[in-house]
Amino acid sequence: MASAASNDLRIPGRAVERSGLLASGLAARLRQLLALACVFTVIFGYSQAWVAPAVGYTLTAASSPIIRYGFFPTYGASVLLFILGDQAALKMLWLNKLLVVLLALAFASTLWSIDPPATMRRALALAFTSLAGVGMVALWRTRPLTLLIASAFVAITIGSFLLGAAVPSMGRMTELFPGAWRGLWIEKNALASQETMAALIFIATGIYYPRARVLWLGLAALALLLVVLSQSKTGLLCAAAGLYGLLICGAFRRGPLAATVMSWASVAGLVAVAALLIASPELLFRLLGKDATLTGRTAIWGAAWRQLAKRPWTGFGYSVLWDHATGWFPGAWIAKDAKFTAGHAHNGWLETWLGLGLWGLVAWTLYFLQVVARSAVSLVRSEACYLVVPYLIVISIRSMTEVSILNHDDFQWVMFIVIACVAGRRDPDNEPVRVSGPAPARPAWSSARP
Repeated sequence: MASAASNDLRIPGRAVERSGLLASGLAARLRQLLALACVFTVIFGYSQAWVAPAVGYTLTAASSPIIRYGFFPTYGASVLLFILGDQAALKMLWLNKLLVVLLALAFASTLWSIDPPATMRRALALAFTSLAGVGMVALWRTRPLTLLIASAFVAITIGSFLLGAAVPSMGRMTELFPGAWRGLWIEKNALASQETMAALIFIATGIYYPRARVLWLGLAALALLLVVLSQSKTGLLCAAAGLYGLLICGAFRRGPLAATVMSWASVAGLVAVAALLIASPELLFRLLGKDATLTGRTAIWGAAWRQLAKRPWTGFGYSVLWDHATGWFPGAWIAKDAKFTAGHAHNGWLETWLGLGLWGLVAWTLYFLQVVARSAVSLVRSEACYLVVPYLIVISIRSMTEVSILNHDDFQWVMFIVIACVAGRRDPDNEPVRVSGPAPARPAWSSARP
């Protein structure tokens, strides 16, 4: 498996070799080492697992200027990844034109922003964050890219577990939710979101590389344990939904009959949840460990909507509304109406509308639907669905109560760009799914090539 994985991780060195500055063999090796260094820098940087150890495990430390400057190496690595991606990276951008539109709107919102300098800085950060995902997909096929991301999250997952177990004063929360595990992050929800993502990536890696499946499934179990220890109900819901997404992929990879049964079962489940929500919403809230206000979120949404009604077409500028919670700024009125100060809208769609206006919301909706359509196609086309579909389900659910879309300096957004690009291309090592005839004797994860 080691030799197969190392062969997978090799990247083409045509761009460097054409320069004629170095011998082709040396140029290819240097290019590969540089790409690997950049991708690990991007994963560790945008995962923000370094922030709390660097500035401290307090909520006030989150505003330290060290954090802003600490992202600079990650921005540089993002640009290098895109450059190393060469023509393939440009092709990925062309296939994701709506992403370019969203980035252009983020920059354009500087013209009407309530804080133009901050909007410009964060629009640049969003561009760097997005280019990282494009460059990663341009350089590696789906399976080796999944292996790379999983390898980085091994250190993050083990580090979070050891910190929570051995140093509770750092690895567990002591203020708002005493005892809840937070690992390498300042807050428990961050641990839950990152480890949910890690668990799904570990399982996908085990499917793609069956000789090491036991190892990757063990790591997935550790990541899911951290989600449980975080005491995040949203994290548990997302983890369960992501695991169900893997079952959907397995059913579609097995054959038409299994896919049909799983499709009808999924529809029936959605109808049952909708009926429960209509008939007894209190029971559903109790199952989720929430009250009817979703821990104050409905108050934020109502207050934000009243401010949004004043500037529905343009919004208030990308990612600056919540920085100004005093005086006559919109954020101050939202805090006054909601009776507490929030850090964001706790809904990705509402946050997009507040920042980029109705045009931005429309562009995001179209891009999201495009990715959903591509993901549905991947179910019947390639093994890439094991990476794409579960994470799409997770980020769709999380965006309802948190801000995980169009979020600068966040690996969750990098991963969304990754699945958007992966779902929109054909990998040469992804076998087409059989859509007619008898089903294979074994599910795809029993026969996937190493």
